[in-house]
Amino acid sequence: MREKLLITLRKRWLPILLGIIGVASPVDIFKEHIRAKIMDWIVERFGGFGHWLLNYPVAFVTLAMGVAFIYLAWIVIAEAFSVPKKSERLTDLYNNPISVPPRITKRWGLAFAFTVLLMATGIIYAAFTFKNYACDPAHYADLSRSDLKRCASLEVKRLRKFANDSDGEFDRITMAQLSAGSNSKTPEERHRVFVIGTQLQMEATRRFGADYDDYFKADTIMLRTELLKRLREPSEVAQDLNYQFPTNSNGIKAVADNLEGLYKRLPD
Repeated sequence: MREKLLITLRKRWLPILLGIIGVASPVDIFKEHIRAKIMDWIVERFGGFGHWLLNYPVAFVTLAMGVAFIYLAWIVIAEAFSVPKKSERLTDLYNNPISVPPRITKRWGLAFAFTVLLMATGIIYAAFTFKNYACDPAHYADLSRSDLKRCASLEVKRLRKFANDSDGEFDRITMAQLSAGSNSKTPEERHRVFVIGTQLQMEATRRFGADYDDYFKADTIMLRTELLKRLREPSEVAQDLNYQFPTNSNGIKAVADNLEGLYKRLPD
């Protein structure tokens, strides 16, 4: 364990050092820049469809299924309406090639193709009207009360999952640090383990704050603003700060609890 920690420290000394002073490594900055550019390009290029591609968890699988169904329907129709071909292997009594009719009748082919296309249309339509897609912060004000409550419920679940995942990461770092410390034989080794563990926790804290700012902060603030507007309730300064700077997983859970309390008070 000690050797692994030392190897990790030697390989990642720059990201750990930058994490201590609160600065992302150049690689992290570059990757985040590329990711943001790609997402912005998708949204600008495809509009609502781009939002759906980014927000729907299985968007590309759904599109692949739809394309596969359409291709299957095209094959069946092509076979049903194909011109009878003369077979060189099958001949009549006079050795004339016998015309082989299509293996699929036109009626059956049309019925099958219609059913498959109907299924493909249903799958794509159901996916495109997925409620997560409707929960675009830019359209919170246009949503009905029931849809707004549904969006708030989804956001609460996302926040709590994020908080639990963060707790799990910190627990793993702590357990690894304790395990390595118990196996250390000298004060110098224990100090080294403590330093490395602290640096890893600081790096995890930095990622925690960056992930909240990137994926939750704007959405939760806009959602809370719309809920307060419909409830006709004033905004509290303490909650404003909590939404902007949750600091840790307990702060995220407090944000989730506050959102849950707001949307549950909203009448149906």
